[in-house]
Amino acid sequence: MKDYWSGKRVYVTGADGLVGAALVRELLKLETVSVVAAGRDAKKLWRLFGRRPNLEFAEFDVLGNLKVDEGLDVIIHAGSNDLAGIVASDPTGALMGEYTGVQKILGYAILRRNTRVVYVSSGDVYGAPAAAPENGFCEEDAPGDVDLCDPMSSCTVGAMTGEMLCTSCVSQYNIDVSIVRTGYVYGPGASENDKRAPTRWLRVAAKGKDVICRNSGELVGSYIYSADCAKAIMKVVEDGKIMTAYNVANPESCCTEKAFAETVAKVAGVEFVVAPPKEDRALEQIPTWKLDASKVLALGWKPEYDLERGIDATLRAVTSGRIAV
Repeated sequence: MKDYWSGKRVYVTGADGLVGAALVRELLKLETVSVVAAGRDAKKLWRLFGRRPNLEFAEFDVLGNLKVDEGLDVIIHAGSNDLAGIVASDPTGALMGEYTGVQKILGYAILRRNTRVVYVSSGDVYGAPAAAPENGFCEEDAPGDVDLCDPMSSCTVGAMTGEMLCTSCVSQYNIDVSIVRTGYVYGPGASENDKRAPTRWLRVAAKGKDVICRNSGELVGSYIYSADCAKAIMKVVEDGKIMTAYNVANPESCCTEKAFAETVAKVAGVEFVVAPPKEDRALEQIPTWKLDASKVLALGWKPEYDLERGIDATLRAVTSGRIAV
């Protein structure tokens, strides 16, 4: 791994978010890499990383101007407009932000020609399952259904649009782009916009409060700890094929939301409580897939955190005051 990254200048968007911050932390462990951490919240970037000899900060907002200089060897675009977090309140902004952010990154790559790009998409791209895969896990070519009359489909359409831009630009301009589709990434540093149940449970558990499940808990998620996700993305940067998508999830951490909540409660030493919903939880009823991670595993990546260890690491980081969840 170190040989590939040695001497490279890497630009990470969304560095003030969950996946982007994890990427920056992993990259900084490779001391010969120069990292540009780009995000919307400059104060948060300083708080997360402080001053490092091989680190600089840049402003990146998918709805604002792209401020980037020449000389980037790798761009990892983890700065999508937090689709799942804001789609319920601003589906239009979520969709336009996703398109604009990817467009700016690809525009730079077209001009530079020799910049390696990895677009961090998500399992939302699969939409609602058209049919359950035979083995229960969906591969990268799995079909899905999209209801274009439902604004909640902005998650799916946004991911599809970003990926289609990538594949179109590869075909037309011959640039170097791969795609990563993440499962449900959890860990310290989640966006304040992330209102989904698993993130809320981690937040309350970190405060020593009971984990209250206010939905059916039957939705299945392909969970992955943020540090594992970052290392998988880095492996795709190194060895991933051009114009190819890779599911990134921990095969051993696929479970229902109820199982996730129970594990959070167990690790935190608090009670798990089932209660009736207090408000509309439409966002939490988005159908999810169990992602087949065979392709990224074949590249040589291997997850290090099972569900209990990942949740424990998250809670320890939060309770120590090092980072919020």
